[in-house]
Amino acid sequence: MNHVSITGRLVRNAIINGSGEKRAMKFTIAAPSGYDAKNKNERTEFAPCVYFNPSEKLQKLMMSEGKGKLVEVQGNIMTSSYEKDGQRVWATEVRVDPRGFQFLAGKSGDGEKGGGFLPP
Repeated sequence: MNHVSITGRLVRNAIINGSGEKRAMKFTIAAPSGYDAKNKNERTEFAPCVYFNPSEKLQKLMMSEGKGKLVEVQGNIMTSSYEKDGQRVWATEVRVDPRGFQFLAGKSGDGEKGGGFLPP
């Protein structure tokens, strides 16, 4: 079964591609992935995500106030490839389920409490 759940902070505000029924909201989540004993620091993984046809409310919030927010996404892993300068480039991203996006808290220290799943 291809299912993933990632909790982390939004790296930057979301970008919206397309319009109408073909909107795709793209964003990246920085998620801690454990301690790197060799380098003596926390490891962080960056997960590119895509959410198709987000609600207007979620879209506006993610484009203007998303950076730094703690979120959880649920979805599946998608891979794709394309040609660039004669070389095949592979990309992996999380395709977020329509009901698989949740704000958990605000930016560190801003006093905002949890959010809950937002409708698609």
